[in-house]
Amino acid sequence: MSDSTLLIDAILALANAPDWSARKRVVEQHHELLLSDGAESLLEEGVAKNAGRPRVRERFELCRSILADCRATGVDAAFVLAIGPTPGLLEALQDLVGADSATDAYDSTVEQQGLLLTDEADWVLAALAHESADDKGLVERIAHRRALLSQCREAGIEPAFAGMLREERTTEALEALVPALDSPKEAAAILMRYEDVLLTDDAARSVKEMAAQKDITPDVARAFSAMHSLLTIARADGFSTASATYLLPPFEQFINRCFFALFTGAERELSRRVGITELLESEFDKFGTDFPEKLHQWSQTELKSESQESLH
Repeated sequence: MSDSTLLIDAILALANAPDWSARKRVVEQHHELLLSDGAESLLEEGVAKNAGRPRVRERFELCRSILADCRATGVDAAFVLAIGPTPGLLEALQDLVGADSATDAYDSTVEQQGLLLTDEADWVLAALAHESADDKGLVERIAHRRALLSQCREAGIEPAFAGMLREERTTEALEALVPALDSPKEAAAILMRYEDVLLTDDAARSVKEMAAQKDITPDVARAFSAMHSLLTIARADGFSTASATYLLPPFEQFINRCFFALFTGAERELSRRVGITELLESEFDKFGTDFPEKLHQWSQTELKSESQESLH
């Protein structure tokens, strides 16, 4: 029997299949023939020749549509919606795709992992993306969720979501820190609450990116500068020193940090990571040969302030 005869027989079997499950079995059995360019050409010819026979033409059009979907998304994805997915799967996927936060997406995945971490879930997402090709935003979100579920299947839910959850917590921490910057006490409280994400390279990078935004106002620029100082000092000197010095001018900030760094024993803050030597090595060169003059000016300011306070 020739290949053309086998192809015609396969197309007729698909066209005459009574339901979607039967159609899928035909495609799976004859996929090499039916997913070929020859099948596409033959179906186009069948549609054209049966313009006056609506029922026959509709069968050929259905076959052409089915095979086009199979070529685009794979056989399983092409049939999963028509046959009907496992009860509850579509709703679980809609919750996951519609989740607006990493936490919500994580919770949905944990709660529905029996449904979501399956090949069938991937087929449904592929089918939904194909059906929504005109909605670029939705297609991108579905692609992200497919990749996320793939990572969950391969590495586990916790590792797959770790980066997203950390990024979300970092954003939450920075948003909480902004209104607290005017109050050292409140700033210290935020630092302690979000220590796991604020004292990291990711947080420092996020602050740098926000500060680099175009057309920010002077007030916003000052807020970013204060935030940068707070996080930088906290990583080296600890929370108490950071909250006590981050609003000071650079030289006064440096001198006060040095004084705090000289504390020892019970007075030394547990969160401090460097001592006076490391602090001097990292900061001293920033002031260069101007250091004696700046120290003199600072001393005068401090003595003047002490004298004024003693008069009251």
